[in-house]
Amino acid sequence: MKFCLSSFRQLLSTGDERYRINVKREQHGRFSRYLHDQLAIGHTVEVKAPRGEFTWDSAITRPAVLFAGRVGITPMVSMARHALIERVRTRSPRPLVLINTARNGNERAFFNELKKLAKHSAGFIQSYWALEQPEPHLQGGSGYHHHGRINKALIQALLPLDDYDCYLCVVPRRLCRRSTTS
Repeated sequence: MKFCLSSFRQLLSTGDERYRINVKREQHGRFSRYLHDQLAIGHTVEVKAPRGEFTWDSAITRPAVLFAGRVGITPMVSMARHALIERVRTRSPRPLVLINTARNGNERAFFNELKKLAKHSAGFIQSYWALEQPEPHLQGGSGYHHHGRINKALIQALLPLDDYDCYLCVVPRRLCRRSTTS
């Protein structure tokens, strides 16, 4: 087999026994095609340890807002899962709001998983979706919350004036960063 170096965001949070990655099959993506078309259960893949500084800090109590664009949602799901586990483990008071965007309902990666996390969090995790082109069969309020892109009006409608720790991950433009706002 040929050596291929690829970077993928993992879905991993405290207590997970396995690594989980989400890989969209790309027509010209050599490794994504290999994963989808040739790799099977029982095959071995050599991977490096996770690295990076785009992490969730459980010691911070300031509310967090996670902004995700399209496939940039992958690390945000890990953070939300980790935040829920930490809330149960430590009774952390840190609320979490996810504001996600996708082109349409078919591109809402992890929609059901985030809906389930929000439900199990007893209101401490909230997840909102902005769809640029929602399908007619989707119900506003449950299938999505905003028609269009994330904008200032949406953010002001969803977030009370407060001090937030903001995370932004928009992978197509290769932008992932964390900032503190007041």
